[in-house]
Amino acid sequence: MSIKPAKNHRQFLICPVCREALSEDETGARCLICDHQYPSREGQLDLRPPQAVPVFAALTVHPPGPTAPGPFTAILPTGDAARAQDAQTMLDRLPAGLRYGNRLTPALASHLPAMPGGLILDLGCGGREFAPILEAITGAAYVGIDYDGPDADILADAHVLPFADETFDAIVSLAVLEHIRVPDIAVAEAMRVLKPAGIFAGTVAFLEPFHMNSMFHMTHLGLTDLLERQGFTLKALAPTTGWTGVRAITEMTTLAGFPGFIQRLAALPADNAAEALRRLGVAVRRRRKASAFDAAAEAAGGFVFVAQRAERKSVAQPRTTATAATKLAS
Repeated sequence: MSIKPAKNHRQFLICPVCREALSEDETGARCLICDHQYPSREGQLDLRPPQAVPVFAALTVHPPGPTAPGPFTAILPTGDAARAQDAQTMLDRLPAGLRYGNRLTPALASHLPAMPGGLILDLGCGGREFAPILEAITGAAYVGIDYDGPDADILADAHVLPFADETFDAIVSLAVLEHIRVPDIAVAEAMRVLKPAGIFAGTVAFLEPFHMNSMFHMTHLGLTDLLERQGFTLKALAPTTGWTGVRAITEMTTLAGFPGFIQRLAALPADNAAEALRRLGVAVRRRRKASAFDAAAEAAGGFVFVAQRAERKSVAQPRTTATAATKLAS
């Protein structure tokens, strides 16, 4: 079977201010309509908006009522088994600090489709550590954006993504949405630049401590509502395996600065003690035993999700406005 050549993401770039076409040369890019200039330094194009930009997103607000059951599981189920195994092999080669917490996991990677010749966006790529894995398991060309990351392909703002509609076949966002000033706007932009039936997958913080100017740590219900408000269909959601709130707080605050292996060893007793006390509380107070998901979710450091854009989103009248100014972090 022949492999389609990967697309060049540069052909899909647009001005983040007026959303029109860009003209590029060796010094950077210029908007053909509003004439804004965007510099390029050592191949990294800076497409952060040079001024405040009004941004609009439609919200679908449902009336109050019983919470509908979601596709919630205590452990994220594996999608494609072969892709999960390939991801596991490659993740095992990474430093230990990149293999726990709200990071890329084999189960999450297994839900990304094979898309030779396509494009995959890493929204808030940080040091782009997972670029080789994402390219290898999907066959797509990787594009990493961040607000100020030196390793990003493009510097960009999540509220005004500098890409044309329906550019990407999949989007990954690892531990980023909690850092966005207006998450609804960022998720609406993800919907806009994602192709119909495209996958949006990633992780968010829940009981992690405040870090890197984090703003919106989310429960599983909050994350579900955020995704569904912007038209995504939630396919799977689970607590981040092995990353509880106790562990996150212990490692990210009390033991911050210590080597990773010391953090993990020291956090283990506190994590085990918290779980033992929770079970004791259930037994002594004769509370109704929580489901496996509920027990894990109430103490989770974060959540992992897989969502999908079903079909072409209908155009709606703007319902909310925000000024775009944020910092992506991973």
